[in-house]
Amino acid sequence: MNEKSDSATLNGQEYHDITGYDRLHMPRHTMDWSNVPRQTKSYPVLPTIVLETGADLAKKSFWQIMEEPGSYSSIAAIDIQYLSEVLRLAYGYTARQQSGGQTYLYRSVPSAGALYPAEIYIAVGGIPGLPAGLFHYDIQEFSLKQLRGEDISLLIAATLAIPKPENCWVSFILSGIFFRSSWKYRKRAFRYVLLDTGHLLENLVSSLSYVGVACSVRYDFDDESLCSLVGLDRHKEAGFAILDVHLEKTWHGLEKTSSPVEPVALGAGLVGAGRVSSREEAYDAIEGIYYKSSECRKQGKPSGRESLVTLPEPREWFPVRQQDVESHGADYAGVVQGRRSRRNFAREPIPVKSFMRLLSLVGTVPNSDISVESVVTPVKVGFLVGHVEGFDQGFYRFASEDRAYGLLKSGSFVETMAGICLDQLWLANAGALFLFMANLKALDDAYGARGYRYAMMDAGILGQRLYLGSAALGLGCCGIGAFYDNEARELLDLNDDSYLLYLVAVGNIKKRK
Repeated sequence: MNEKSDSATLNGQEYHDITGYDRLHMPRHTMDWSNVPRQTKSYPVLPTIVLETGADLAKKSFWQIMEEPGSYSSIAAIDIQYLSEVLRLAYGYTARQQSGGQTYLYRSVPSAGALYPAEIYIAVGGIPGLPAGLFHYDIQEFSLKQLRGEDISLLIAATLAIPKPENCWVSFILSGIFFRSSWKYRKRAFRYVLLDTGHLLENLVSSLSYVGVACSVRYDFDDESLCSLVGLDRHKEAGFAILDVHLEKTWHGLEKTSSPVEPVALGAGLVGAGRVSSREEAYDAIEGIYYKSSECRKQGKPSGRESLVTLPEPREWFPVRQQDVESHGADYAGVVQGRRSRRNFAREPIPVKSFMRLLSLVGTVPNSDISVESVVTPVKVGFLVGHVEGFDQGFYRFASEDRAYGLLKSGSFVETMAGICLDQLWLANAGALFLFMANLKALDDAYGARGYRYAMMDAGILGQRLYLGSAALGLGCCGIGAFYDNEARELLDLNDDSYLLYLVAVGNIKKRK
């Protein structure tokens, strides 16, 4: 392995510090284009279920799904057609582009460098059209590859820190393959793997809501047991989240079966499928934070300090006003499939109605077991205004739990932040830059290194909400995970233990002539 100075296990703050960018000490790195990682897993010959297309689903309002989850009538069961539609929307191909002799296939979620480290596995207790078992979602073939032929739901439940409901017939398991991202981003890649997992989580949750299914997200489980069940080589790929689907106990004559007491270990050919390149380079910093964060958080109620990002109190708070936005064409499926990373910003003010709609999207707590216990996400939200109707330029604090915002300091900070983001000066044209921040020392103290995973995935969830909301409003949106970390802290006046995790730019885009 490389970078032996990083070989010890690392907590979240240590990892974030080690992987920070410094303007004067940027390491040189040439990407090996002869060794580009594969973007799909390649398994040996396995039983295959071809997914179905063309599910007959009525159009549903994007805004109602996002702002009023559960407002549509729930279905009693999910079958192969509904499952196919969820996977197509949440993690399907949406665009193809040729560049430099390469073909790029873009998906319905954003991904740093379009490298797509996230994978989906599905544990099913038996649903119409799909037998009990464990399956891998093959996006290229739009199919499910069967890894296990038995119901393992009770075994998955045994890995959880918080018990799952008895009416869970389907569980989505989200993993990340490290080298897909580290090929480009090296030891900083763990950040992007977690952000991309958050993007995908949000798409899955909202797509399930679209078909009328309730669900809950689990961040806490026994990593080693889960990876063994799914057949993951933890040096290359690891599980980061479980999404449980809540359904009726029985339907169509099906009955839930018990899981085997001891699962059969999956063969080396299946476990080895996590290798996505002939020459993979491992980074000790990634292994250090992963293995330290594999320990589930400390027992007991959180103290509340884990959400502390030291920022001044605004002189005045203003509530987010619910605005009626013309949403013609804002059908959920169309929004998800039409989402793109668009950064050709025009220096035109974002309409205040649209901006209020975006604030309402990031004012909702992600539906995870961490948020259930601590009430608020550990991620704090702020924004820099460049061009927003009715807003002065400046740095604003946003209180998600109160759905209110306040001005911290006036000034034209968008241009400065564009320079901090590795001199990506197109950011200066954005209407607003949303900032997702966390106190990493407080998270380490409350949850151990696991807290770092909570914060980064929650930041990805909130970022994806902005991507989707911007698409529905006809705005451009682009997430940024690359910036000079200490310069960002200084600009935002964060205390030494607090960090910028993720930045998402939003704005009007230039019209094509």
